[in-house]
Amino acid sequence: QIFKDSKGNWVGTADMNSLNNATPYGTGNLYFDPSTGAVLDGNKDVRAVWSTMKYTDDLAFLLKQGWQTMTDPVYGDQIIYKNTDPASFNLHTPSLSQDYNISISGGNDKGNYYAGIGYNNTDGTATGNWYKRLTFTFNADYKIKPWLTSSSSFNFADATWYGLSPGSRGEVEYFNRMLSLPPTFRGYNADGEMLLGPNSSDGNQSFNLSKFKRDNNTDKFTMVQSFDIKLMKGLNLKLTANWYFDEAKYEAFNQDYLSSPNNMNTSRSTSAEFDRTLNQTYNAVLNYDYQITKDHYLAAMLGFEYYDAYQKGFNASGSGAPTDDFGDLQFTSNEEGKRNIDSWHSRQRIMSFFGRVNYDFQSKYLVSFV
Repeated sequence: QIFKDSKGNWVGTADMNSLNNATPYGTGNLYFDPSTGAVLDGNKDVRAVWSTMKYTDDLAFLLKQGWQTMTDPVYGDQIIYKNTDPASFNLHTPSLSQDYNISISGGNDKGNYYAGIGYNNTDGTATGNWYKRLTFTFNADYKIKPWLTSSSSFNFADATWYGLSPGSRGEVEYFNRMLSLPPTFRGYNADGEMLLGPNSSDGNQSFNLSKFKRDNNTDKFTMVQSFDIKLMKGLNLKLTANWYFDEAKYEAFNQDYLSSPNNMNTSRSTSAEFDRTLNQTYNAVLNYDYQITKDHYLAAMLGFEYYDAYQKGFNASGSGAPTDDFGDLQFTSNEEGKRNIDSWHSRQRIMSFFGRVNYDFQSKYLVSFV
């Protein structure tokens, strides 16, 4: 190991046993802790301290391993460093979006149909970010009787995703702060192993990524059924029922992770949330069109609608589990302030009536009553 003496001068090489109070520093890998007398390995022990490396001829061999030198802007010394591109571990490039769709359609004089299935797989630009969605669509209409036509529609979508790294602070700060790290930032140690950097928010987002467990899933479907009834010449009645169902599940669990080079976060926070919404809309619309004479035209519409929206859900969170192997809420600490739970129920109902009468004269003048 390369080390420097108590005056900060690099003096050559030594093995681990030669590190002591007089020569306490290694290359950033080894550090002598005078409080315990132990030699700490900075690759594995967060208590090890790294110091700026001044370039000497003894370090020339590192230049052949991709290291570079620069002039210290304060003291004028030559500093040796390993150039690091923060984008190499904080951005996923190229990020691909894949869309696959297949559909069939057909029909005759009595009806038509369309059915399609689609799949989307998108890699986000931020490291670890992804989104997947499966969709299905079916539309059909059928003339049951000359005066009665049925129309049906069904849409379904299932989505899963992993958002930004939980160590970041949102999209704006992620792309601003992550890419503003200096090139002297150490992303890897001498053995090629990843290093965290300044902290979990501003450093290497790939370092802790496996410690943040996330399970996000939404299922949504829409069903629409309508009947178009021709009661008599110029008089039509349309009945429609519309259901919109939205169900979401979110689970999160943080295993023990390094929040900064000297701090391990062992809170083991875990949370779960479930939410369901069902919106129902029913309406009936009666239309009447009548040509009184060549110059006079009358159109009337009368309608009724009923809307019912119901939402319910709950969430729970906890921390302080004795192990980070399981994210179940049952393992969280039952101490005061360690657990939270909440549920919600909300409902909205609207009943409405509407109507309109239009009088048209020679397609030049229009009078409307609503």
